[in-house]
Amino acid sequence: MSEKKQLLALEGVFHIPDDPSQPPHLVGSRCRACGYTAFPKRAICPSCLGRDTMEETALSRRGVIETFTVSNVAPPGFKAPYLQAYIRLPEGPRVFSVLDAQEGDVDMGSEVEMVIDKLAEDEQGNDLIGYKFRPVPRG
Repeated sequence: MSEKKQLLALEGVFHIPDDPSQPPHLVGSRCRACGYTAFPKRAICPSCLGRDTMEETALSRRGVIETFTVSNVAPPGFKAPYLQAYIRLPEGPRVFSVLDAQEGDVDMGSEVEMVIDKLAEDEQGNDLIGYKFRPVPRG
């Protein structure tokens, strides 16, 4: 029997530090010319079209839900129903993500925090690891 593995669902969009006391973060880019911040990172600035102006930058782990939906049909490896959302980060980018929450747990405007966790399983039963957001406890 083969051993279950943990595989990254996407390469280069988030960073997991070697030091467990340091939090993971999304990886974006910021334009030195106009200040535009993008996610995922880009080679050319989508705002000013500057070339060689984009620098890799760590993005905030917290953001606010702009909109979300309940998905009642799931792709292979996911379990329905599940939530998907657009999250606005303080630096400006809007991130599309799975929400680690139930429908009644969030609303538009809810504060959420990025975590690295299992998203789904592949056909061989391996865990696909990626970023998702969960509600920040109120209070």
